[in-house]
Amino acid sequence: PVVAGVLSGLGLTFVVIVTVFVGYRRGLNPDALAGPVVTTTGDVIGIATMLAGARIAIQAGVV
Repeated sequence: PVVAGVLSGLGLTFVVIVTVFVGYRRGLNPDALAGPVVTTTGDVIGIATMLAGARIAIQAGVV
């Protein structure tokens, strides 16, 4: 869970920063843009990092 949390946090931080800056430059409402993008991306990145963390644990012989 620690590996998945760290990877997910780093990925989401990058996505949020890029989304806010791109939205601001294009004159879009950040509330209407950032919410759906961040929640959807959080779900996708969260599942992917949990899978990656499980594979790392299995290969390390922890599980």
